[in-house]
Amino acid sequence: MAGTAALSYPNAVEHNGIVYLIGVRDGEYRLRRTCDGGETWLPFSDSEIERPVADATNPQRAALVKLSGQGSPLLACVPQWPQLLIYSSFDDGDTWQLESQI
Repeated sequence: MAGTAALSYPNAVEHNGIVYLIGVRDGEYRLRRTCDGGETWLPFSDSEIERPVADATNPQRAALVKLSGQGSPLLACVPQWPQLLIYSSFDDGDTWQLESQI
C-alpha cells in the first residue's frame, strides 16, 4: 500500500484473483481492488484507485461479497445505525447504487 493512505475498519474478499478491499477514510466507505496482494491497485474508469461507496457517519466494519455468474454484482453491506444499507455495483465497483435498507 505504498503511497496510499490506510483505510480504517478494513474488510477484504477475493474473487477470480482480484482482492476487493473496503474500509473507511475521510468519512466515507471506500473500495480498492488489487490482483497482486496490494503491491499495486487496479484503477477505476477515471484512473483513481479508490471509489467511494457510501458515507460513514458511524464508522464500523462493512461486509463485502462478489457474487458469481455473468452480470452478478459486487455487494457492500454498510452499517448506518440503526439500519444496514446494501449497495450494489454491476461494474466491478466503479459505480454504486443503494439497493435496500434493513
